[in-house]
Amino acid sequence: KAPKPSLGGCWGWAATHLGVTGDFSHLNLSDPFWMRRKGSGWWTEIRAGCVTFLTMAYVMPVNAQIMSDAMGKENIEDLVIATAAVSCIASILGGLMSNFPFGLAPGMGLNAYFVYNVVLGEGLPWQEALTAVLFSGFLFLITTLLGLRTFILKFVPPGVQLALGAGIGLFLAFIGLQVDQGMGLIK
Repeated sequence: KAPKPSLGGCWGWAATHLGVTGDFSHLNLSDPFWMRRKGSGWWTEIRAGCVTFLTMAYVMPVNAQIMSDAMGKENIEDLVIATAAVSCIASILGGLMSNFPFGLAPGMGLNAYFVYNVVLGEGLPWQEALTAVLFSGFLFLITTLLGLRTFILKFVPPGVQLALGAGIGLFLAFIGLQVDQGMGLIK
């Protein structure tokens, strides 16, 4: 009977002292995320993680502020915590499942559309609108798993794809410049 591969270094020490036994040969603990193979290292990844966090940190208060316009200002602290928790869980799961250190958080364009067009513009209760978002998320997941998303995007011209990104940016700028939502430059 061949011996089971053991965990080396501090991992082996921790496994021994915690009583963890088993075959861990499928885990790449000596080079997680294949950093060495990609020419990176711990210090580079820590700096990159800090930069990613700093570029995404604004999402927590801004998302909470936008969503509280629909859900009530008394929920703003809960919305900050929920945004942070969802971003943390999504980033960890996304990194582990894709083997790339991605930072994932709510998109600022869709939440603004959700609040200002769907809830406040159309007058839907936010609970019903969130239910629609849940079902659309399931539909998007199914189309992605079946490969339909890639098939559909082949028929969207590149100019339209670029214009969508610019349009969302202009929509956010418009919201930020309005009197009742932002800086008060546009009525």
